[in-house]
Amino acid sequence: MQNNYNNNNDTFTSGYHYVDNPQNNKDSLDDFYSGNTNTVSVLTDSMNSDDYDTNSESAQTSSLSKEQYAGFGVRLFAYFIDNLILFIGLLIVRIILLIATHIGGLYFFSNDVLFQYSICDILLYIIRIAYFVLMTYYTGATLGKHLLKIHVVSVNQSEKYSFIDILYRETVGRFLSKIILYIGYLFSIANRDKAALHDMLSDTRVTYKRHN
Repeated sequence: MQNNYNNNNDTFTSGYHYVDNPQNNKDSLDDFYSGNTNTVSVLTDSMNSDDYDTNSESAQTSSLSKEQYAGFGVRLFAYFIDNLILFIGLLIVRIILLIATHIGGLYFFSNDVLFQYSICDILLYIIRIAYFVLMTYYTGATLGKHLLKIHVVSVNQSEKYSFIDILYRETVGRFLSKIILYIGYLFSIANRDKAALHDMLSDTRVTYKRHN
């Protein structure tokens, strides 16, 4: 019985040398108070290396989780407002170009230069793209989004999206979103971030603006 107790006691204390050997414990404390940080730094580095990835990932997730993502309905309404604004604006531009063509003799505006598209058509398309790209890049949202208090943000919220990101989002991204029955827009219904296809391709999301 005594032998078993001694064996168990040896096994129990074998992993805890500071209990059986107070001198080791005293030496570690002496190192700490004397400025020898080797022992402390090893322990600290070990703890930090285990927790670094988890902490950085959880911080990014926490940052994203604070945002309230804008759903399909509110984004569709904002897009409707933008198209209404563009319809009025482009109609004015078209009337001006029409006057310039027939009164000013600038008939080249109506000539087809790219398949069935005239210079007037190309100019109107450029104005439309410029509206979405420049408004989003410089103000974070189009007029429709501003009215509904939503805006475009980068997935990595510590960095601002680049001009190329927004240009790609509003051209290639939107083209791919609408190419097959606008199914790319419907992606926003089926995922947690409410991201459409063009959001995913450009690493952006649409969220409600924070109230300070």
